[in-house]
Amino acid sequence: MNIREIIAETNPDAILFDDMDEAIIGLGQQWGGNTVVIYDRNKSIEIFADKFKEDNDTMEEAYSEAIEYFEYNVEYAYVGKNTPIFLTPINET
Repeated sequence: MNIREIIAETNPDAILFDDMDEAIIGLGQQWGGNTVVIYDRNKSIEIFADKFKEDNDTMEEAYSEAIEYFEYNVEYAYVGKNTPIFLTPINET
């Protein structure tokens, strides 16, 4: 059983992003809320940086563009009660 099947069994309405399965680290919920997907924030940005590297001269530029895109379009986008969580491990801050 793959990760998407496991998540679908728990919450078939959970929001999953295309090409981001590598960044999934688990499931979580707040009291009384739906079970949602938890993504590793840093790994998510790395995935976007890899996508942007073709359009940039350096990996540093791709990473900078990835952070800007991720924060504006993904991390701070509320898309309902199944919105994923992006976790930054404390040891990585």
